Amino acid sequence: MPSTLELDDEELRHDLEDLPAAYLVRDPLFQIRVCLPSKRQIKGFVEAIDVVRATSERLYRVRYDDGHLQHFTAAEIKVMLEAMDLMTNLAGTATNHSNVQW
Repeated sequence: MPSTLELDDEELRHDLEDLPAAYLVRDPLFQIRVCLPSKRQIKGFVEAIDVVRATSERLYRVRYDDGHLQHFTAAEIKVMLEAMDLMTNLAGTATNHSNVQW
């Protein structure tokens, strides 16, 4: 999985702005549950979406169940969704995120 962007990176925090609420609620990844593919017991949800000022790239802020925060790109979130779907399928209660538009 590509490297993620840690919130404690002071320079990154200054280069981000919040995605306006009108766009936030329309993003299909907002508030979705995810887990880390390599450590499936670590789960969280997309609590907000930030935008890199210089590039307009969206970074999805995940709050883990233990309270930690981390940013991910849309591609990384997609991998996390696939891991979550695999976990759910193995548990016998299939949840399909195929309706999420990239």
